[in-house]
Amino acid sequence: MPRSWLYHFEMAVRIVFVVGALTLSSGGCARHEAATRDTPVASASAAGSKPAPVQRVRAVGQLGPGRGTLVISLLPPNAGKLTEGAPLNVEARGAHLIFPDRVRGKLQSERLPLRIPVDVTDGATGPAEVDLSYYWCGLSEGAACHPERAKLVVELDVTGDAPGGEAHVTHVAAGS
Repeated sequence: MPRSWLYHFEMAVRIVFVVGALTLSSGGCARHEAATRDTPVASASAAGSKPAPVQRVRAVGQLGPGRGTLVISLLPPNAGKLTEGAPLNVEARGAHLIFPDRVRGKLQSERLPLRIPVDVTDGATGPAEVDLSYYWCGLSEGAACHPERAKLVVELDVTGDAPGGEAHVTHVAAGS
């Protein structure tokens, strides 16, 4: 006996229900939910993950021999805000400059600006290369969050006679 249209309809509803449940359990709706909680979920435009643009900047301040500090201020674009609690990664390197291997953590406004220790050894002339990775979100309710990746070439003044010192640089997210 052939099955009725009602049987086929009920089967289709069950399939849609199962697929929907699997999608939700695998995070299929994470973009909308995360955007409303201000946690980072990359926007569709970032899916292509282009290489970070290189920006040359000059740090303000002077470093001398020994342990100093590279201070990095992070700012969102005009139409955005930094995403509190989102992943933050910083990698820095330079000739005769010794940085921690990698700084990883969560973006916390009370811990900004970032303070990265740097040991300046004999022969250091700069620059430092700094790779930044963090998130910012739009200002409106439910706005998308965007990954920010930047490669900074930071010109440093390492001619100080006194040990230590600080060099400060500011990075403003490019925006989308």
